[in-house]
Formats: sequence, C-alpha cells, structure tokens
Amino acid sequence: MLPVVRELETEYADRAGLAIIDYYASDTRPLLSEYGARGHPTFLVLGRDGTPSAQLRGIVPKEQIAALLDAALA
Repeated sequence: MLPVVRELETEYADRAGLAIIDYYASDTRPLLSEYGARGHPTFLVLGRDGTPSAQLRGIVPKEQIAALLDAALA
C-alpha cells in the first residue's frame, strides 16, 4: 500500500496533508489508540480540527481512499 499512499501524497499535495505512521513503532501507540487504529493498514481522514471523518482498514483500492479524501475536501 505504500506506493499507493505515495501516489496520493503527490496527487493531493496542494489540497491535503498525508502522514504515514509506523503501526509497529512503540512511540506511535498512543496516537494509534487515540484514533482507534486496530489494524494494518488503517487509513484515517481527519478534518482540519483533527476530528476523524472516515476510516478504512485493510488493503483497499486507491480509488476508495481518493473518494474519501475528495468527500472530505468538498
């Protein structure tokens, strides 16, 4: 999924920020817990205020992630 996320970073660079969080790093556990990330990969769409508006888990098509980003940006 990393290549897909990298493509989305490029495509949405001027409209949204994307961050990759290492699911297995011990220092990210509090953040993952805060947002309820229970699987790998987990995709979260956050509003400007940090409130989650959508979440996907598992391997999903790029178009599905892009649709969530587009909806959040609308």
